[in-house]
Amino acid sequence: METDLLFSLIVLILVSRLFGFLFTRYEYQSMIGEVIGGFILGPMVLRLIYPTQSLTLFADFGILLIMLVAGMDTNFNAFKQNMRGSIIVASLGVIATFLIVYFPLVALGFRWDTALFLSAIMSNSAIEVCASIFSKSSHPTLKSVVLGASFVDDILAVFLLGIVSSSVLGGAPMTPENIAIISLKILVFMLVSFFIVAKLIDWLFDRIRSEEGSEKLLLTTAILTAFAFGIASRLVGLNAVIGAYIGGLVIGKWGMKVGPMLKRRIAWNNMMADLNAMLKAIFAPLFFGYVGLVLSYNTVGSENYLIIIAMVGLFVGLGFAGKYIGCGLGARLSGFSGKASFMVATAMLGRGALEMILARYALESGVISQDIFTALILFVLVTIIVAPLLYGYTEKQWGDEALE
Repeated sequence: METDLLFSLIVLILVSRLFGFLFTRYEYQSMIGEVIGGFILGPMVLRLIYPTQSLTLFADFGILLIMLVAGMDTNFNAFKQNMRGSIIVASLGVIATFLIVYFPLVALGFRWDTALFLSAIMSNSAIEVCASIFSKSSHPTLKSVVLGASFVDDILAVFLLGIVSSSVLGGAPMTPENIAIISLKILVFMLVSFFIVAKLIDWLFDRIRSEEGSEKLLLTTAILTAFAFGIASRLVGLNAVIGAYIGGLVIGKWGMKVGPMLKRRIAWNNMMADLNAMLKAIFAPLFFGYVGLVLSYNTVGSENYLIIIAMVGLFVGLGFAGKYIGCGLGARLSGFSGKASFMVATAMLGRGALEMILARYALESGVISQDIFTALILFVLVTIIVAPLLYGYTEKQWGDEALE
């Protein structure tokens, strides 16, 4: 049994990492190739590996690290540079997408809890996709607004997903009283995390940083902090991955503060370098490869390919419409031209790791079917590919004209 597990881990990490590397060579997100690698290894194609409970445990560990790094890597400074525009763009984007997705899905016969979950999960924009889009962009104003909006978007999405996951994934009845109680718990948890626990984190990390050669100890403390936030989030009805993300945000706030001789920033950079090395080398290909494996397992033997393709088209249409209407309107209200507003909305189209993570939990809890899971993962992959391509095309066509 152990040999089978080791074989599965070696092959899954190797193949997923290889495909992820190939996709980065063509300037795409590595997670696309990693999912494809896992899909190929699964029962749909090569039939070498199947999802097991042991693999799930390893993948779950990878999830917490992915969410920790996503939180730590959030750009607070970009939010501060254009706070008003970022808040308007993100808020309208989340609200518009939620409404535009929810009501058509209910009208088409989706279960209310399924529609609620899909609406919440599609309302988010992946900060990693936004960051990759602007890694080569020549528009600093658009960059600050979009990265700031993706930060606000994540906070709003965490709050919204917290309510939905507590009620839908947690099985609590969706009554006004329960929604109010869940909302209050999440709000208190986030406020305590950002304004009370954050001070303790600042003190603890500064003490550890002051020790000679402490970077690896900081690394250990950061990982344990993510686990602790995951446990605490469960106590208030949130999913552990949301807690790990909030923990990353709190640690990220510490790293962004200016310390004497930039020592804090240097220690934070070293810690991020270590975490990113672990993610890229092992845990990201392991998790996203596992997602591809589950996708392959759920797809094999299915006779609903046309339905899945139709759902992908539906999700893309509704998801894109929500962001274009909401984020585009938000950008216009913030003073951008029509072309610049279109570019802002395009940059906010991408979804990413959080959607894949919660989709797996929703599948396991029965909130979404295997076909919907497949369509949702394909929708996420489409947005990761299409968002940079569309933004690159609009930037090439309009250039500085959009900001005039």
